[in-house]
Order: sequence, then structure tokens, then C-alpha cells
Amino acid sequence: VIRGTLSAELAPWILDHVIDGVPVLPGVVGLEWMAAAAAAAIPGSTPIGAENVEFLRPVKLHRNGSVELEATAEPVDKDRVRCTLRSRRVLKTGREQVADHFACEVVFTSLDPSTLTTSLLPNDEMGPDLIYSRFFHGPIFQVLQKTHAIAREGIMATGAVRHRDIASALLTAPLVTEAAFQAAGLHQMALDGVMALPASIEQVVWGRPVIDDEEISLNVCRRADGGYDVDALAG
Repeated sequence: VIRGTLSAELAPWILDHVIDGVPVLPGVVGLEWMAAAAAAAIPGSTPIGAENVEFLRPVKLHRNGSVELEATAEPVDKDRVRCTLRSRRVLKTGREQVADHFACEVVFTSLDPSTLTTSLLPNDEMGPDLIYSRFFHGPIFQVLQKTHAIAREGIMATGAVRHRDIASALLTAPLVTEAAFQAAGLHQMALDGVMALPASIEQVVWGRPVIDDEEISLNVCRRADGGYDVDALAG
């Protein structure tokens, strides 16, 4: 179990992730918490991915307050750990309220991700000003730089991240996953005219560490079921 306090004072970067005036913990940071708990449960091992990631309910900082978080990890077998991120709050009545927010299985062996086969798309560029006039993200989470092509089947984009603005020694490159979320969300916005937060991740595979400010290429393909496959390639 990993426990900690989330507040704007302790984590000022959360003020760049505000929805309807309320700071909200990014799902990718919650995934980092769960991966850290999983790594603590299997000492000496490094997680290489996660499956069955569920974003059950957002973690919100109401009235600029704080929330106590805990990430639990329970090994399923020697190479897989089931994790949950939950919050604990003491209500005005004195009763403790416990809520599960995120869940996943962190994997320590090789996964077999399917390779994307995105078709060539016509040129259709959007810069950061146009992209983030549509999103709510502040500077730290403005990780897309440009879209290079967009069509009904998908989108191609580039971005860059600065993990040092969040924390050091991260396991999961959360801002790269955030870039994948945003690229897929931008395509859904263009295609369906709606903005929605991700509900789950079927599978995510983490490669080599990403260097701050290194260019990331994002190749997004919309599936027949309405979900998205995303390749994020650094360098």
C-alpha cells in the first residue's frame, strides 16, 4: 500500500488540470501511483505495462482542499499485480468516506501489443493554440504540438512532454499517455463533435524512458467499436 496526500499546495501541477473550476487528478497520474504500488509489491522488478485499466470516478479537490489517497497492490501471480487507487475523506459528521477511483492490472512480463496499421491521411494541420482552445488543460498538460493529418480513420500528431514538472523517477511516462488520450480525444471531437474523458484502457505498454522535450509522434487509429489504438513513438 502506498499512501499520500493530494493538494494544490503539495502538487501545484494539478492546477493545470481543472474541469469546471475543480482540480482533477489526471488518470495517467493515478496509473503512475498504481504502478509504483505494484513495483513495491514485487521488489526488484520494473513494470512494463498495464491491462484492464478502469477510470471509475474522478479524484477531485473540492474547495481547494486535500484528499488522502492510497494505492493498493495485490499480486495475482509472479508477473501480474492487481491495483486499486482509492480516496479517504472524513466528512463533517465525522464518518470516513472511502471511494475507489481507478483500477488496473500491472504486468511485469512481455505483452503482445498489436501493431497499428493506420492508413495514410491527408494533410490537415492544427497548432497548439487551436488545439488548446478546445481543451481545458493548463501549460504542464499541453503536450500536443501539432496535428499533421486527420481523417475519419484516425489522426497523426506530434508532441513533447516535461515530466520534471510533475515528479522525478516516474515509472509510466504519464504525460506520454496523456498525449495519447488527447490525440484520440481530439479526433473524437472532430469526428463526433463531443469532448469526453477516457473511461478505460484495454492495454498499455511502456517502452524506453522518454527524455524531457523529446519529440513524440502519435499515430491514432479509430476502431470499429469506437475505441482507439494509439502508437506513441519517441525520437
